[in-house]
Amino acid sequence: MLYSPPKFAENEPAVLRAFIDQHPFAVMITRSGADAADTDMQISHVPVIWPTGDRQVLRTHIAAANPQGRRAEQAQATVIFSGPHGYISPNWYSSAPAVPTWNYSAVHVQGPVSVVQDADERRATLRELVDRFEPAGEGAWAFDGLPEKFRDAQMNGITVLEISIESLTGKFKLSQNRPADDRKGVVRNLEQSNRPDDRTLAAFMRSRPGIVS
Repeated sequence: MLYSPPKFAENEPAVLRAFIDQHPFAVMITRSGADAADTDMQISHVPVIWPTGDRQVLRTHIAAANPQGRRAEQAQATVIFSGPHGYISPNWYSSAPAVPTWNYSAVHVQGPVSVVQDADERRATLRELVDRFEPAGEGAWAFDGLPEKFRDAQMNGITVLEISIESLTGKFKLSQNRPADDRKGVVRNLEQSNRPDDRTLAAFMRSRPGIVS
């Protein structure tokens, strides 16, 4: 379970779905086994999509040789999506004394896993994944443009997984526990950083209601 004090908790489903769409490369942890002593934990780093429509599921794929796929049916998954994050110096605060901290954003999804066996569903998952991330425009690579025999051979090398969303929780730790002047100082210094990740964090903080006015 994700530890998230009320000040940092984000529970709005539309916000969490948008976060997943914006930060789709996730850590997928699966556990199988009848009891704790026999629990088998597997971990992969995977691109994940929340398919269009109203179904409360995630889809991803891994190499067929990955043992996580062979042990996935009816396993329990935790899928972790990470967003902007960075070091926060107490020198950026107006109030003192203070200590350093780390601001970050994350969404956790938990639920049972199933292996997608239907050939049309498998192709639809890969087609949507490509459509989400392939740059648009003339000459864009198309999944359906592959020769059928080659495409089918490549698909034999993957396992497509579906995770039913039973739990969806977010934590956006963005200095909400600090006074307004401290939050402004954090954003201002992040924006002046030479690290792109810091500037991305600053933009995310500005985008969230109530962080800075």
